[in-house]
Amino acid sequence: MAIGQLADYNRFVGHSIRAILLPSKPREDLLALAEAQKCAVIWPEGRGFISTNPEALP
Repeated sequence: MAIGQLADYNRFVGHSIRAILLPSKPREDLLALAEAQKCAVIWPEGRGFISTNPEALP
């Protein structure tokens, strides 16, 4: 669902990085799906966050 929303939003607001924030690390197949759609995935780990694209983190 998040990938579809990002695709829809991208029609109106262009950004260099599209990212999905999740409560935990998703399965590998879902990470691959997000990567195929050029979306970074971010999830918490410890006191910080992990991202499939480090440029998506502050």
